[in-house]
Parts: sequence; structure tokens; C-alpha cells
Amino acid sequence: MYARQHPDIGFTCNLADLLNSTEGSSSYTGMLDPQIATGAANGYRYSISGCETKPAEIFHLVAEPLAQGGGAKAYCINATRILRVSDDGRGSTLSCIRKSAQRSTRHPIRIEGS
Repeated sequence: MYARQHPDIGFTCNLADLLNSTEGSSSYTGMLDPQIATGAANGYRYSISGCETKPAEIFHLVAEPLAQGGGAKAYCINATRILRVSDDGRGSTLSCIRKSAQRSTRHPIRIEGS
């Protein structure tokens, strides 16, 4: 949604942008915990990278557990909309942060385990 609403920017690397978007009738405010904008929420640290160029055609969103070693999983997704899961809790082992992906069209999210 954000990239479609902001074609001059594309994907954003700023989590707060997703919550503060006021253009159009679509907003993530009701879908996301506002705490996510700080980069940490619900026991996870969130980071977005790969979208520094404008307009950004790619992004990598990683969610890693704040406490390592407790059996919590790490998650990552990119523009392909494939959610990847890492059983070791480290986002660095997830393949989506090592791959570039072009902007996806409207496809449902798929989940892949490690």
C-alpha cells in the first residue's frame, strides 16, 4: 500500500512512515502496533533495509527476538511477499536479507520455514 500511495518514494525504510501515512483512505495505523515504530515491540526488534534508493523497488523487513537463545524464531519478508522463518532466532540466517527482489504485484503471502 505505502509504495503505491507514494510512487516517488516507493518502499520506505522508516517504520514510523507506515503508521504516519495520511494519504488516501489506507493507513497501517489500525493494523500495526504503534510500538513497532520504535523498532521494538512484542519481544521483537524490527528493521527495514534495502530501500535506500528512490523510488525504492525493494525492501527487507526482519523481526528478531530481543532475547536470543529462548527458542523464539526470527522472521523476514521482502517484496516477494514470502515470509521466511528462522528457527535459530537470527535474522542474518534468513535468505530474504541476502536477496534483492523486485516489487511484487498482488500475490498472497507465502510462509517458508528454515
